[in-house]
Amino acid sequence: MKALYTPGHCTDHFSLLMTHPKLTQRYLFSGDIILGTPSTSVQDLSDYMESLYNLRKEDFDYICLPHSVEIKEEEIIVEGKKKLEEYIKYREDREVLIK
Repeated sequence: MKALYTPGHCTDHFSLLMTHPKLTQRYLFSGDIILGTPSTSVQDLSDYMESLYNLRKEDFDYICLPHSVEIKEEEIIVEGKKKLEEYIKYREDREVLIK
């Protein structure tokens, strides 16, 4: 497991990346930075967005989501990069609406 400092939701937040040379698929345990629901609370939006952008640089296939709406495998383990981009777009779109 590789710990990734991902502040924004909370200042001390981190995510875990499960890596191993023999793994064919890599999993990101996102903690509360990326949820199974539309959004999370944010203490510092600039740190939060920077954390999301930094996750783009990591190599993972799936995200294991906490706080999912339903307890089904397909709701908890999702396509990683697709979900990450959905979260980034959601926040960027909201910033445009606020301005």
